[in-house]
Amino acid sequence: MDGTTVTENLPVQLDAFIGRETELQYITQRLPSPDCRLITLAGPGGIGKTRLAVEAGLRLRQHFRDGVTFVPLQPVMEPAHALFVICDTLGLSLFDQASALDQIIEHLRHRHMLLILDNFEHLLGAVPMVVALLKEAPGIRVLVTSREVLNIQGEQVIDLRGLSLPEVSQEGAPAGDAVELFIARAQQVRHEFSPQAHLAEIARICRLVEGMPLAIELAAAWVRTLPVQTIAAEIERNLDFLSSRQRDIPERHRTMRAVFDHSWRLLTPDEQLVLRRLSVFRGPFTADAAVKVAATSFVHLSALVDKSLLRVDEQETYSVHELLRQYAGAKLEENPDELTTTRDRHCEYYLKLLAVLDPKIKSGEQAQAVDTIERSLANIRQAWLYAVETHRGDLVADAHECLTLYYQMRCRQREGYDMFTRAAARFRDDAPLYSWLTLARSWFTNFGIHVSEDERNSVEEEAANALLQHRVRDRGAMTIGALCNLSMVHDGLIDEMLAASREKGDQWSIAWIRGHKGVFAAIRGDIEEAKRAHEARIAMCLEIGDHWGATWSQAFLGQLAVDEGRLDDAFALYLARLRACEDVGDIGGVAWTMQALADVSLALNDAGKAVYYCRESLRISLDVSNSLAIAQAILRIAYLFHQTGNTRRAVALCLTLKNERDTMAVVGRHVNRALDTFRAALGPDELRRIALKVEPRTARQLGVLLLQELAGESPMPDDVLATGLPESLSERELEVLRLVASGLSNREIAERLVVTVGTVKKHLNNIFGKLGVGSRTEAIARARELSLIA
Repeated sequence: MDGTTVTENLPVQLDAFIGRETELQYITQRLPSPDCRLITLAGPGGIGKTRLAVEAGLRLRQHFRDGVTFVPLQPVMEPAHALFVICDTLGLSLFDQASALDQIIEHLRHRHMLLILDNFEHLLGAVPMVVALLKEAPGIRVLVTSREVLNIQGEQVIDLRGLSLPEVSQEGAPAGDAVELFIARAQQVRHEFSPQAHLAEIARICRLVEGMPLAIELAAAWVRTLPVQTIAAEIERNLDFLSSRQRDIPERHRTMRAVFDHSWRLLTPDEQLVLRRLSVFRGPFTADAAVKVAATSFVHLSALVDKSLLRVDEQETYSVHELLRQYAGAKLEENPDELTTTRDRHCEYYLKLLAVLDPKIKSGEQAQAVDTIERSLANIRQAWLYAVETHRGDLVADAHECLTLYYQMRCRQREGYDMFTRAAARFRDDAPLYSWLTLARSWFTNFGIHVSEDERNSVEEEAANALLQHRVRDRGAMTIGALCNLSMVHDGLIDEMLAASREKGDQWSIAWIRGHKGVFAAIRGDIEEAKRAHEARIAMCLEIGDHWGATWSQAFLGQLAVDEGRLDDAFALYLARLRACEDVGDIGGVAWTMQALADVSLALNDAGKAVYYCRESLRISLDVSNSLAIAQAILRIAYLFHQTGNTRRAVALCLTLKNERDTMAVVGRHVNRALDTFRAALGPDELRRIALKVEPRTARQLGVLLLQELAGESPMPDDVLATGLPESLSERELEVLRLVASGLSNREIAERLVVTVGTVKKHLNNIFGKLGVGSRTEAIARARELSLIA
């Protein structure tokens, strides 16, 4: 045997490497270490395994005495032939009776080299060769790229996902490795391409393909002939659009379909069946859901994970890449009977899940129930629409009340209104169900979304007529509150519902009806009876663990205490309400309650607290993009300026709001009333001068400016610190907090924890709320005060 060591044969790259710094850092730190012999870069086709391996090889070549050798295995058809390709790459000549493996081992036994085995997934029969090589040649390190893991001892696996997805910067421009890659490749095919005017659509494309590098590059290539907006629309419409005409791209990478075809051929018939059925899911799903909907086993799920066709995250939930899901979905549609059966199972699973969660969301387990729905929302939405389409009223009936509560708690009333409107139109012939659905629609128009007065009246009339005709008594104890102003409700129907609830022993419904009767009492002018009813309702809610349900009566009694001048009582009630809303994630409730706390603080002559609560309410409203809450928060701040002597600023804020038609449609009456109050303190000449200086801005733009203006004022009040909320930080929130303190960005934290940037933002919002702060700097300072971090 003779031969010369190949010190470096890495493929030459014609473009810059973008992203993957976290993975590169791990590879370059681990592979030179004696306790790491084998790393497998696993992931679906097109995810960038080969490109990452080559870049790692370039950065590691100085660490290995005998260099880096790249072995391309894509053309190899049989596992046994892999040995011959390795021999060829190493420059070995096979001229005696010894086996090829023995000659390779003998050649490498005393060498210090990195061996990159590229595209190994179709040669798993050659895994024993890798094991033998690692055992007999201690100086060799192996970096494998494969769509399927090797599953051997000592293997360290890096599951590659898409590049970091667009994160909106403080200036509003999306940033991230995926966007950077798209722009770079687009400018290669069209040098004058300027991304600034197209950033939103570029971000949309990157999200559509979930950051997959090959898909991004295929999409960017179309910039030469198509507008970016058209590219995004075509990707949504047709998987085959993602293709390339470049001659130097391997055939298997010229279209996404070719990439997936190759992976599909490597699956067993049973694995193909499971992957087809999994295409009905949207977003993440649990193992239990996968087993029941796809009628499969954990063995098949594990096999698809090993083959990088199914992803599993830290919360043990699964997901399929969206482009692969479209591909598998097309395969499922080729068999209409299988498609129908699978969608039926999917629909039943998720709507029955809501039925199971119904008693939990009404009790002490409501926070966990809401989180479960949140994680499953994309699938629940899909299941609901399918049930409506296929007229499965039985499933909708058992699911609707839990879903109503979720939409209200998580400030998603607009989506709830739209979903229930579609269902009501479908189930007009099902009297009880139609009544419940129209009641929920009326609830959303009264307690969450802005619609025209005509539409609200129409929805209310529709709900009232349905109730009057059908006298539904067994459900709707919460949503009937939307009709509390109607005599037919408090003249008998509410008592019928109360009797039916008592007969069933339904304490949750009884508590809500007690609260409604308190509203009726207030309408009659019997304030003492109203107070007793709401106090009784709070006691019942707390007894069954429905802390969120109690918040509605806490709001009523808080306002009553304000009206009676019992400001300390009002503050305590609102503070308790704030905690309950925070616990369940009711962001809208948090924002409203903070505004109420600001009002009370100002009445107590505590401007510092008022500024704090106004600022935090505005921050939360901006975070969830709730236009009504943003406008209300700005109005509160205007009143705060007026009452602290800065009426000119208060007028300027109101005039800015008045110039925006959409805002005036929502809170116009309140803006005009505030202006009437402020004008009395200023002369007409001063008012004209202020009006001339007002710049046109949206409510959101104005809110962002105000938040910056108030950022350094008024730290968290002692009342908030005394509640001990920091103790409720979860382990993951503490982990995120420590990474924030170490100086990592949201994107870097997401990469470190292998989660999305959106998940990091959610954790940060929870941290800010629990610590009572409004920024990363404040969070770090407050956490150090409490010894939560070093």
